[in-house]
Amino acid sequence: MKARNLFLAALALLISAGFAKADGMPADPRMAVTDPLCIENCGTTIEGTTFNFSSNANGGGFLTFVNVSGVDWTTLLIETGSDPFNVPAADVTCETNAFESCVATDLAGGITAIYLSGLNNDNFNGIPDNFQFFIGLNDDINGVPNQDPNGSGGWGADRSFSAAANVPSPTTPVPEPATLTLMGAGIATFVAKRRLKRQQSNS
Repeated sequence: MKARNLFLAALALLISAGFAKADGMPADPRMAVTDPLCIENCGTTIEGTTFNFSSNANGGGFLTFVNVSGVDWTTLLIETGSDPFNVPAADVTCETNAFESCVATDLAGGITAIYLSGLNNDNFNGIPDNFQFFIGLNDDINGVPNQDPNGSGGWGADRSFSAAANVPSPTTPVPEPATLTLMGAGIATFVAKRRLKRQQSNS
């Protein structure tokens, strides 16, 4: 009887997963950030180090920007919330030729973060000032990136993204207040001992 119940439960899960996929849940949303040299008609200009963008009605899109912030971008953090549905970081395919690494992470509150970082002198230069860059949200077609602005992807219609350049990784640990208090107490003790030793040696 237990085996039969387990089988029925497993079957129900498989069927519900099938319905979820058919209902438009993303199987493999893609995020591609590339930075060819800007020549003319470079796209939307980004004058600061933060900007926003969104997917199209098909859950994809191919967006063109140019960095005119006055500074080179050595990191880029892209975040999106759970509207219209949560996108687990494990489902995101992240690609870039501008940075050395592209890592998707689940954050608190249903936020999915994509962090691009890492530079070297050969291929990975970040996004320099006055450089054009593309953000591709479309699914590939036969393994080839789709550069159609009206293409489709797995992000869901009109999904909002926020981006910030030159910021630390969202997974970099921040010291807790108790840790900071202990560090302060330790430093104060060290300074007090040094002063006491100095006073003793002077007398």
